[in-house]
Amino acid sequence: MARKNLSKALDFSRAVLPLNDLVPTSNVTQDDIFLVLDTNEIQALAQPKQVSLGGVSSSLATLPSFQQNISGIVQDTLRQVNHAYGTFYDTSDQISSGITTTTYMRCNNAELTSDGVTVVSGTRFIMPISGIYNLQFSAQFEKSDTGNDSVDVWFVKNNTSVPWSNSRFTITGNNGQGIAAWNYMLTLEQGDNIQIAWVPASASIKIAAHSGLVNPTRANIPSLIVTFDQVA
Repeated sequence: MARKNLSKALDFSRAVLPLNDLVPTSNVTQDDIFLVLDTNEIQALAQPKQVSLGGVSSSLATLPSFQQNISGIVQDTLRQVNHAYGTFYDTSDQISSGITTTTYMRCNNAELTSDGVTVVSGTRFIMPISGIYNLQFSAQFEKSDTGNDSVDVWFVKNNTSVPWSNSRFTITGNNGQGIAAWNYMLTLEQGDNIQIAWVPASASIKIAAHSGLVNPTRANIPSLIVTFDQVA
């Protein structure tokens, strides 16, 4: 029901205004002016607002974009409350692009991605929301030549190397193996992408995966495991 075309709108009071001027809402026409009341207001403190049906129609026309904006705000808020995260791994051998060329570690499987971190083109990890992230990884390095060879591993943010993020470790002996595993804290914006870069001192070095392990039967070894966890 609506109070239609009231001449004493400014003097309106729920306590004194008779109810016989109520009309069905369906009888309000495009040109009518009617009152909208806040049901949370009390008695004479109520402040009615005169609104035309045309005004309501204009407001409703903006509803889809309003709903879209509100939906985005709600999703971002939920991500802040629940925090974003992602776990990824790769099931294949990863060969370097050479000893003078940057190679990016890749993942071909995703787990526990929530409403969160995603991987694009296998190497770019995309952040869904701004925050501080803890990045952890482990890479199964192996080599087939003799002697000792080093590998550099560092992080790349939006195609630019993260300053002072490089680490170097050495794989020793013929058919030597070694795990590169550490974590790094990064402040990232929504849409930022992170890559894990590496370059070996020998072309014989690769990041290796192993499957079909028996005696005893045990879990397969991924070449790479990567996790992101939003901590703030």
